[in-house]
Amino acid sequence: MKLNATFALLTGGLAVIAIVGGNGPRSAGTTTTVQDLAAATSDSRTTTKLAAPGGPASTGPTAAAETSSPQVDMNALVFEIHGAESPVSLLMTYLPAARSGDAVAQYRVATILQMCISSNDSRAETEKQLRAHLDASTDPDQRAAYQKDIDRCSPIWRSPPSETGARADWLRKSAEAGFAPALLEAASDTAIEQTLEQRNAKVRQALESRSAHVAAVAATSLYYDEVSPDGNFFDRLPYANGAVMRGLLAGCALGDDCSMASVTVKAYCQRTACPPAKDLIDLFSRELSPAEYDEARRFTDVVLADFQAGRIKAAVQPPGDLYRSYHVEFGRDARP
Repeated sequence: MKLNATFALLTGGLAVIAIVGGNGPRSAGTTTTVQDLAAATSDSRTTTKLAAPGGPASTGPTAAAETSSPQVDMNALVFEIHGAESPVSLLMTYLPAARSGDAVAQYRVATILQMCISSNDSRAETEKQLRAHLDASTDPDQRAAYQKDIDRCSPIWRSPPSETGARADWLRKSAEAGFAPALLEAASDTAIEQTLEQRNAKVRQALESRSAHVAAVAATSLYYDEVSPDGNFFDRLPYANGAVMRGLLAGCALGDDCSMASVTVKAYCQRTACPPAKDLIDLFSRELSPAEYDEARRFTDVVLADFQAGRIKAAVQPPGDLYRSYHVEFGRDARP
């Protein structure tokens, strides 16, 4: 099954995407931390600021977005969809708002359809492939997972396309409305016909949104680039946990819900035994050594400073030797 970028980012070891980091120049020197950025602005929205190891997180204002893209907690959005017992019920819940032009609802509908219709956007081909995997598997847990996917997605496969609409069309509409996550995904979507310049225009617009989601994707990508600059998907798998952590830290700093009661932390703690902590940032500080945590904070602070200052750049690259489809490469300008 094809998972979208956010879900892969958040689930780390379960499903990892190898976002190709850019090769922009790096320069040494001091930079503003995320705490300084938050304190220097006057917007009324609050964000969790990175705490010292073992210390409590605090709240403060965050820089205002430069575009009108809705600021949505993508962690909660994606886990709602992928955790739904009945994706078709969720689909029917969001379709009316999507048809009325709600960009976030359009993205939700596209993500639900993507979860269940992955093979060339074909219901029949997706079902055929899943059933073939089920028949070929001898592992009980794997067979149970395939059967669960079939049971959850069958009602969507049986729904006429005229009723649900096409995944690529909903993603395109959400991107056209300026929703940053949709812009990033649509930029590299092969089912949406567009020129390379049109793809790059979407990426630039997503960066201008200054949204938590885009910052998280950029932090993840740039970390992969730093530790494995020429690596492919498999080369980068050993670094997935570190990449996911830095992406989550970036999202926390820009307003994602990272409390212990949040969807993100609950999902994280389902896969590892979490010690008592105040929030996700405090949790990371307890799980890592002081040196590891300080390095993760330093990296994320630098990326966020560059992100807020407009020094993070990205461009869509056409298919090549390492990647068979369009993909977004991130880089950053040298600091003045």
